[in-house]
Formats: sequence, structure tokens, C-alpha cells
Amino acid sequence: MCRAGVTMDKGELERRVREGEFFDGADLGGLDLSGADLRGACFANTSFRSANLARVNLREATLSRCDLANATLEGARLRHGVALGTRFTMAKLGRAELCAVNWSECDLTAADLAGAELVLANLTKCCLDEAVVTGADLDRASLFECTLKGADLSATNLRRTVLFRADLRSVALEGARFESTVLTEANLAGRSFAGADLLMTQFIDANVEGCGFERARLIQANFKGANLKGARMAGVEAKNAVFIKARLEGVDFRASNLFQALFVDGGASGACFDGCNLEQSIWHGAQCAGATFRGSSLTYADFSNASLEQADFSGASMFRARLHRVKDDGAKYPFGRAGALGDDVDLAEAELWWEKHRKLWKGGGDA
Repeated sequence: MCRAGVTMDKGELERRVREGEFFDGADLGGLDLSGADLRGACFANTSFRSANLARVNLREATLSRCDLANATLEGARLRHGVALGTRFTMAKLGRAELCAVNWSECDLTAADLAGAELVLANLTKCCLDEAVVTGADLDRASLFECTLKGADLSATNLRRTVLFRADLRSVALEGARFESTVLTEANLAGRSFAGADLLMTQFIDANVEGCGFERARLIQANFKGANLKGARMAGVEAKNAVFIKARLEGVDFRASNLFQALFVDGGASGACFDGCNLEQSIWHGAQCAGATFRGSSLTYADFSNASLEQADFSGASMFRARLHRVKDDGAKYPFGRAGALGDDVDLAEAELWWEKHRKLWKGGGDA
């Protein structure tokens, strides 16, 4: 075991790594270790401050509470490496190979990861404040509860990336690629995604209040439980999108394609759906008081048990739209409800029975 106080050059370090030596408390700060072969090395409490580690091979290496602040790791290979509580503050990791690394509670404040390869990387509770990640590839990477205040993710590939509970309000995202990105419980309030391609992106329980999504491609996007209050969604392409239990109060969806979208139990009071394609959309239990659907296509839409008080359906196409047990005091409909369907008597009887007996049923009593 190499302990504190021991100094060595690159050749000596490579020899000891080959022999399987464990490094604890070693001081390697400022050394020129460029191109060194350190595959599988184990370092604990070791200092690499300001060391030159360009093109070093640290594949499958372990770094436990090490210090790599201001170190140069450009082009370094750290594939499948593990780092715990390690400092990479202001480290230069441009074009580094970081595929499938597992880093936990590491400090990458102001680190330069431009062009780095982070495919399948797993970063947990790491600090990336002010980090530069421009042009990096984070395909299928996972950033779990990482901080990103002031980080630059411009032109970054975030396809299938997980950004769990990430606060992205101050992050530069110009030109970033979002597709099947998971933004569960993320905070994106006030950001603009106008015209962006967000195919199958997951905004589950996210805060996107006041965001601009004008003309964005949101096919099969998932906003379940998300807060979209005041968001601008005009002209979006959102076929098969999910807005279950989402907060949509005051959202402007005008002229959008929402074919087969799901709004079950959503809150859409005062929202604007004028001129939208809402054919086969589902609104079970949705709160749509004061919402407008003027001139929209609602063929085969299902509003069962929805609240439609003061809603405006003027000029809408409602052929075979289902208005089963809706609350619609003051609602404006096209003449004759344009072929919409009213209450289903048999279904209403079954629902009333269930409402009366479900407490006994769930409690194991005799219904």
C-alpha cells in the first residue's frame, strides 16, 4: 500500500499500478502523468491537483475522495470508472471518455466537459454548477439529483438522458437534443422550447409553469402531474401526448394537434383549445370550467364526468363526442350539440352504485 508522503514519477506509478498496489493519501499533484496506463487503479484520499492527466488510461479505476481540482484530463479514458466524493473542480475533461462511469457526490464545479462522451454515465448527487458540457454526448446517461446552476449544456445530446429533479432554469440549453429525455420532477419554469423536437420526452411531475412550447413537437410526450400553468402551447404537434392530472390552467393550446391526447383528471380551467384537433381525446374527470374549444374538432372525444361549466364549444365539431354525466351549467354548445352523446343510463347506474359502495368494498366489508 502506498501511503501519504510517498512521491514518484510516471514510470514508478505505472509499475505499482500493474502490481495491484492500493494508493491511500498519495500526493501526485502537479505531476506530468500524460498518457499513463493506470487501468484498474485504486486511489483513496489521493491528490492529483493541477496534474497533467491528458490521455491517461484510467479505465475501471476507483477514485475515493480524491482531489483532481485544476487537473488536465483532456482525452482521458475513464470508462467504467467509479468516483466517490472526488473533486474535479475546474478540471479539464474535454473530449474525455466517461462512458458508463459511476460518480457519486463528486464536485465538478466549473469543470470543462466540452465534447466529453458520457454515454450511460451515472452521476448521483454531483455538483455541476457552472460546468461547461457543450457538445457532450449524454445518451442514456443518468443525472440523479445533480445541481446544474449556471451550467452550459448547449448542443448537448440528451437523448434518453435522465435528469431527475434537475433545476434547469439557469442552464444554457441552446441546440441541445431532447428525445425521450426523462425530466421527472425537473424545474424548467419560464424556459422556452419554441419549435423544439421533444418527441416522447417525459415531464412527469415537472414544473414547466410559464414555459414557451409554441410549435414544438411533443408527440407522445408525457406531462402527467406536471405544472403547466400559463404555458404557451399554441401550434404544438402533440398527438398521443399525456396530460393526466396536469395543471393546465390558462394554457394556450390554440391551433394544436392533440389527437388522442389524454387529459384525465387534469385541471384545464380557463385554458384555450380553439381550433385544435382533439379527436378521440380523453377528458374523464377533467376540470375545464371556462375553457374554450371554439372551432375545434372533438369527434369521438370523451368528457365523461368532466366539469364543463361556462366552457365554450361554439363552432366545434362534436360528432359522437361523449358528454356522460358532465357538469355543464352555462356551457355553450353548437346547435343540437353537433351529434354529441349524452348520459349512458346503464353506466350511470353502475357508477352511482360504485360511489355508494366503494368504501365498504375497499375496507373489506360486505357491499
